[in-house]
Amino acid sequence: MKIPRQQQSPCPGWSYRALRVLAVARGRYARFDDRTRELHILLALFTEGDNLTRSVLRYAGISLTDLAAVLPGRRGRTETRVSYRDRPLTGRCLHVLELAVEEAKSVGSPVTSGHLLLALLRCGGPVTRVMTQLGLEYRTAAQRLGPRAV
Repeated sequence: MKIPRQQQSPCPGWSYRALRVLAVARGRYARFDDRTRELHILLALFTEGDNLTRSVLRYAGISLTDLAAVLPGRRGRTETRVSYRDRPLTGRCLHVLELAVEEAKSVGSPVTSGHLLLALLRCGGPVTRVMTQLGLEYRTAAQRLGPRAV
């Protein structure tokens, strides 16, 4: 069921777009994995993130093909389908969400897909290393996203 864009976010403090990114990360991208990982959030940002977030990724020259070439293979792969509601988040993925909330609170706005991107760049995991290797650093992304996301 699609939610009209005008409808308020069902989760106070989170934008509709950020919630959509998380839903796609847990559903489409993690469907053959036993857990939802920070990699799934990054992949969902490419398809469901707002235009500003996608433009920051494009500005850095990062594409889905680049990520596929650099990222390690899927871990914990399983062929049994699990409902996205039953699929747990990894500890690092939860840490990314906590960092996104911190980013949003620091500027007094709801969590957006830009905050998710900044949180991915701050978490220090393999996704952070890959994005840094491909040329996107926290400071650059924060400047490109502007004052509402810094």
